[in-house]
Amino acid sequence: MSGSASVCLNQTAVTYSVTSQAGVTYTWTVPTGVSITSGQGTNSITTNWGATAVAGNVSVSLANSCGSISGQIAVAISAATSLSSISGSTSICLPQSQLIYSVTNQAGVIYTWTVPTGVSIVSGQGTNQIVSSWSAAAVGGNISVVGAGTCNNASSSLPVTISSGTLTLGAITGNSSNCKGITGVVYSIPSIVGASYSWTVPTGVTITSGQGTNSITTTWGSTAVSGNVIVNANTTCASGSATLPVSVTSGFTVGAISGNSPVCRPATGVVYSVVAQAGVTYAWTVPTGVTITAGAGTNSITTNWSSTSVTSNIKVVGTSTCGKDSTTRSITVRTAVPTQPGTVTGASTACRGDVLTFSIVKVATADYYVWTPKTGMLVNGSATALTTTDTAVVVTFTTAFVGDTLKVNGGNCKGLSTVRTKVITRNTAAPTTPGTISGQTTNICGGGTYTYSFASAVTNASSYTWRTKIVGALLNGQAVSSLTVAAPNRSITVTYPANTSTFDTLFVRSNNGCGSSAERATRINAVPAVPASITTPSVLCIGTTVPQVFSTAAVVGATSYTWTYTASGTTLVSGQGTTNLTLRFTATGAKTITVKSGNACGLSTARSVSVTPIAACPTARDGSAYDLSGIVVYPNPTRGNVTIAYTSEDNSDYLLTIYDMSGRVIDTYTLNAIEGYNQKELSLERLLTGTYIVSLKGNGLITQTRLIVE
Repeated sequence: MSGSASVCLNQTAVTYSVTSQAGVTYTWTVPTGVSITSGQGTNSITTNWGATAVAGNVSVSLANSCGSISGQIAVAISAATSLSSISGSTSICLPQSQLIYSVTNQAGVIYTWTVPTGVSIVSGQGTNQIVSSWSAAAVGGNISVVGAGTCNNASSSLPVTISSGTLTLGAITGNSSNCKGITGVVYSIPSIVGASYSWTVPTGVTITSGQGTNSITTTWGSTAVSGNVIVNANTTCASGSATLPVSVTSGFTVGAISGNSPVCRPATGVVYSVVAQAGVTYAWTVPTGVTITAGAGTNSITTNWSSTSVTSNIKVVGTSTCGKDSTTRSITVRTAVPTQPGTVTGASTACRGDVLTFSIVKVATADYYVWTPKTGMLVNGSATALTTTDTAVVVTFTTAFVGDTLKVNGGNCKGLSTVRTKVITRNTAAPTTPGTISGQTTNICGGGTYTYSFASAVTNASSYTWRTKIVGALLNGQAVSSLTVAAPNRSITVTYPANTSTFDTLFVRSNNGCGSSAERATRINAVPAVPASITTPSVLCIGTTVPQVFSTAAVVGATSYTWTYTASGTTLVSGQGTTNLTLRFTATGAKTITVKSGNACGLSTARSVSVTPIAACPTARDGSAYDLSGIVVYPNPTRGNVTIAYTSEDNSDYLLTIYDMSGRVIDTYTLNAIEGYNQKELSLERLLTGTYIVSLKGNGLITQTRLIVE
């Protein structure tokens, strides 16, 4: 029989065969874990040796009409190659020679080693152990080995670092403050393999043991002074040090007393203590009616409180070589249940979904409080009675709330007080809309943070939702388009982006569990709004001596006004930058007048008006040109002062009369005119809102125009 007498686990396509004979049948058998993939019944088979295959015989039985014979071959399982971890130094001081790295030897395996740059293999390549030499230029890296065996290859790697020459030590542990005369004070650092240690201590301090190791024991004598405890550590190629400042004192502090307060008399086994300190003795003083049952003279005592004990102080005095120190603690004694809590403050109505705060005034004799919700209430998230030391709780009203009572008791070790109740009815109405939003709304450019609010809290509102359509704005510093703040807070900060474009709208609405109100809105502007309109003169004509006044109402936030006009046949007299522009027309044809409001952020969009002056202004009796229509009133409409403009053919007196629409005289003025253009500013503060007739009479002329007071 021919075929392999040694195979590896998971090896496939292994063939076994015998010489072929005519008229013979072949029956093959194989060990456990081996499968015949082809050839059963022939003189040659192909086998797969699985992961669980075992050593054994591959056998064949040959049979024909004359009889049968059999044969076999013994097959062994070859071992898989595996590598142990590489052993050897992982931190190297340069240069180094004769450094050995190795893995556990395995028969039949060939080993191939690789080393970092600057490292050479002196001997052992091909075996399980090498000797290496590390030059002064060697770098850190991996020592690696690949083992090649009959069945497979395996690899292992060991990271090696180059020592920097600086040794990093852990912190020194030990007292940072000592009394003079104290002994047995230990200082130590974490141990480093291969390191030696040298300690130094302040004047008046002696090292009683441990010099040369990572831990020393010291005595601080009567002449000891404050200073540093220092340790220096060295290895073959690195060194380092660590320092701990230590102060020396002639006194010490006992520390605070811990233990129960209040105490519910009578009581036994009540423990009080301070932190134990070496070399300190303790003397305790307890109130009348209290006895120390254990621990006298130590840092911890056990006490019994009789039925006659009262609120008083426990005191302890500690004595050591550093001196004495004492501390006192007042212990409250409870003799009865607490008094009833006062009125519960908070809303008397609530919507489903509301989250509201309720509180009481602290009860002097209570150590805790029990808040009990009813159906549809959660107290601090609990549907059952909640015990807390807080005098305020947050109540959530669920969809099951129909109106009920919130209860609270005060408690101490004697029991619970009588209950205090708060009746809360169910509210089904959404809150009303917040009032007018106050805050900067104009001249906002170049970024900045501004505060907005509304004057009065909205009844039954539990929160307020602020929303903005201003791209890039932050609400309370957050990059969100809307933000809800809990009542009673009614303000918010808005941080605007640094640009000069016209902004958009800021909104706020009020909320509770019943719903939300309509939104209150305010417009936020960087550049001012477009002027509302342009008021034109009542008569437009061509004449070099006749001014034509155009006006616009002031715009909130505007600091200037930019006028443009058709240049052909038009001359600027005055008013550029103001709300009133005075022009003279010298040629006919349509004219376009525009105005933009402006501030430091830029200009608004334009407001325009088109006018066409008549061919010539009316003439005076002597033939000179002047405005016979007589009177120009601006601004019109107006809210306060008004300017009366007119042209006179000579120096004359004129009578200006203001009538209401019923013809009743409201006011009269005598105007002393000069030849040519005249104007007079009047205050209309006495006039009520309405429409009036302004009449100008003099020098044989009568003219009038209409005036609107807003």
